[in-house]
Amino acid sequence: MNLFRKAVLALKVVGTVRNWPDYFRDLFGAVRTRTFILILRNGQSFVLRSGTADRGILHEVWALKEYPFPADAAGGDVVDIGAQIGIFACYAAHNGARVFAYEPEEANYALLLENVRRNGLERNIRPFRLAVSDRKKSLPLYLNEKNTGGHSAVFKSGKKVKAQAVSLNDVFSENGIRHCALLKMDTEGSEYPILYGASDDVLRRITHIQMEWHPVDGKRGYTVDALTAFLKGKGFEVRITRKPNYLYAERKKKV
Repeated sequence: MNLFRKAVLALKVVGTVRNWPDYFRDLFGAVRTRTFILILRNGQSFVLRSGTADRGILHEVWALKEYPFPADAAGGDVVDIGAQIGIFACYAAHNGARVFAYEPEEANYALLLENVRRNGLERNIRPFRLAVSDRKKSLPLYLNEKNTGGHSAVFKSGKKVKAQAVSLNDVFSENGIRHCALLKMDTEGSEYPILYGASDDVLRRITHIQMEWHPVDGKRGYTVDALTAFLKGKGFEVRITRKPNYLYAERKKKV
């Protein structure tokens, strides 16, 4: 990364985070407490774990806008799968959405609840300690010791714990979601069974999809090209980026 880009990113942090010196203290390993709080200039604040991916995820969502909130999603229903500690869920709720936030990992879920509470968004965000997959089942969740946002049911590395999962169909039926303005996913490889396992009826109810995509070796159909073709076949226009790996899909507008 060149010096100019570093300066631009630093300015984005300063423009987003009120107590920005604490952001850089954590970046350089100078925070000595287990957790610390970052306060945004819009008044929202988040409890983060020092020396972890939490700070980087806040940077991606709030400063870089890697998940740009669609204007037509304001006031609508948003499904956040892989909600981690609630950074995107609070971002969506800040934009007027009703959010259904799914996070299976215990420590992440505890901070999700804390960040929802401290921002007064209990009425806007419904949290669930559940994974999402192709069907309702119990599945192994592998904990990524280096990345608090990297726990996975697909990549089999790290300590294994048990998690309960539901399907995307279950998410919609059990919450009475008739129209999903935005489906956001960061699921470390589970994006494939989640979407491939969803019914055509559920997919037709989604306007926007924003997600990280992850290549999975040795599994047929678990590539971004296959997923792109699948979504195009279901009526979405799709754009992908690489490094960072994001997929943005929008249902084609009827002429």
